[in-house]
Amino acid sequence: MNKTNIEYILISVKDIKKNPNNPRIIKDVNFRKLVKSIKEFPDMLHVRTIVIDENNMILGGNQRFEAVKEAKIPEITVTRVSGWSEEKKREFILKDNSHFGEWDMDMLANEWDLGLLESANIFIPEIAEEKGELADSEGFNNLSIYPLAITLNTTTYKEWKNYKKQNNFASDTDAFLNIFKNLHDN
Repeated sequence: MNKTNIEYILISVKDIKKNPNNPRIIKDVNFRKLVKSIKEFPDMLHVRTIVIDENNMILGGNQRFEAVKEAKIPEITVTRVSGWSEEKKREFILKDNSHFGEWDMDMLANEWDLGLLESANIFIPEIAEEKGELADSEGFNNLSIYPLAITLNTTTYKEWKNYKKQNNFASDTDAFLNIFKNLHDN
């Protein structure tokens, strides 16, 4: 078993390699918000570092890396981890991108500055609705994305997968919107 070595170093952004096997993506609007956030608070990059391996391949922070490049920041502090097997690196990549917690919406709405929440890309539907931001004149949302999580047990998940396959839906979103439309039309 290899010994794990962890070091915090300042490195040129040019020397960092984006991980082609990163399973996470970021959409245009959220990417622009991330770039803006990094430009406004670059010191955060020294505390919440991008994690790289001994070959400078990113294990955690691919989206921040892209935003750093867009913000034209020449060098950043990273956490370099060496001594991990490929299996352990892949495990880290998945676990680093797993979000188990959830927001306490009441606390955010009542105890946090709304401007700060917006700049951190935290969406609170009730506040947006009060501000008239949920729908434009045609009734469509004018935000790029709304978070929606559905938790299914194993049986229901299998039924969901069968429903998608039988109806040739390419994505969960397409299948969900079809069900929603059918419910709305009835």
